[in-house]
Amino acid sequence: MENREKHCPFCGSNNILPFEDENSYKKDHTFLVIMLSALILIGSYFIFVISSYLYFPAVIIILIIISTTILNKKEKGRGKKIKKRKKEDYICIDCNSTFKL
Repeated sequence: MENREKHCPFCGSNNILPFEDENSYKKDHTFLVIMLSALILIGSYFIFVISSYLYFPAVIIILIIISTTILNKKEKGRGKKIKKRKKEDYICIDCNSTFKL
């Protein structure tokens, strides 16, 4: 087998890393997402508590059905997550240049 190391085309160094564009993360709505998820979680908890007191057997059967379908989907989708790598941007640490491999 051939030993293919990645080298910088400008200076020939092998001290390179994948380049991450920091400008692509400008639209972070973290506070809004956290507040909405907390409210949805608290609301669904209260709905679960009230409905479990009123309709206990139905709630248990529905939870069993939902959990088994989620687990079945995860088991079926485990082998499908292999993705082909695209040409990525890399940055050379020594000469500070970006390039594609």
